[in-house]
Amino acid sequence: MVVHGGIGLNGVRLGDAWILELSEDFTSGTWHMVESRQSPPPRSGHTLTCIRENQVVLFGGRGLGYDVLDDVWILDIQELCEEKWIQIFYDFRDVPEYASLPRVGHSATLVLGGRILIYGGEDSYRHRKDDFWVLDVKTIPSSGLQPQGVSLNGSSVWRKLDRISYRPKSRSCYYQDSTPR
Repeated sequence: MVVHGGIGLNGVRLGDAWILELSEDFTSGTWHMVESRQSPPPRSGHTLTCIRENQVVLFGGRGLGYDVLDDVWILDIQELCEEKWIQIFYDFRDVPEYASLPRVGHSATLVLGGRILIYGGEDSYRHRKDDFWVLDVKTIPSSGLQPQGVSLNGSSVWRKLDRISYRPKSRSCYYQDSTPR
């Protein structure tokens, strides 16, 4: 289990990350703090999505200045106590409707085909969202990630889904799960 950020005492946004290692019989566990040369800035309302046995994607949230974020980070857990955060940079010039991507209070679920389905949330003006975005994590290398980050073409990684018929009303701060079909 990985825990990152959130809101601490007195409403302060946190930027620390912790990993819970459970015993094989699930009767005990040990927490340890992730220490990486670089890490995502403090935030709340973001998502963490496990994409591989040893990698977790962090997306969005609300930063220190109440800005709504659109950054993507990978927590690479190759060896216990040797984790590293790597920022994924995108060129969004080729991504239509990119301005609607930053969000807080959304959900992000890994679905079949190695993609993260992102839904809902709200923007900087607290307007609720009812749109779907897909982040294709197959384009993110599974090994050899360097601390300085990875740059990818935004249009090959991000896609807004427009062909969804009837959908739920706009919402934020809810939960979702995917069901195998």
